[in-house]
Amino acid sequence: MNFQLFDPDELQIKSLTPKPSVPRVTISKLGRIQFNAKAGELLSPAEYIQFLFDKSTNSVAVRPTTNQDEKATYKIRAFGKHNSGLNCLAFLNYIHYDRSLGGSTHEATWDDAGKMLIFTIPDKFILKPPAGPPPVSDQQHYVREEDTDATA
Repeated sequence: MNFQLFDPDELQIKSLTPKPSVPRVTISKLGRIQFNAKAGELLSPAEYIQFLFDKSTNSVAVRPTTNQDEKATYKIRAFGKHNSGLNCLAFLNYIHYDRSLGGSTHEATWDDAGKMLIFTIPDKFILKPPAGPPPVSDQQHYVREEDTDATA
């Protein structure tokens, strides 16, 4: 047998995974939001962020801040060398994100004027309030849009 030794030092490739050029945000079904390296680079050097939500367009803005004492801040944590993220189940529940569909990844853009990272969540991931009279209880029950179409 004629075996050859694999020597990674002989390779000319610096990294098997190139650094992303487009900022992306991933929402997991467990309620975690992760930022790829490019999104993390745009949010740095902030250690904390704030979430803003535009209900009419399902757009989420992520505003970096270095002040922990500002209202509604979340601490960003680094994962490995390139990714960062946080647990934010309360925010996802607030916007009625449907985690039963699994995770989703969204391209983001940087807004220089507002100093925010902005991404839009497709309609299928946002639960809509049911049509008809309000429920008897104080708790509103949200449903998927296609479920309301089937009953109409």
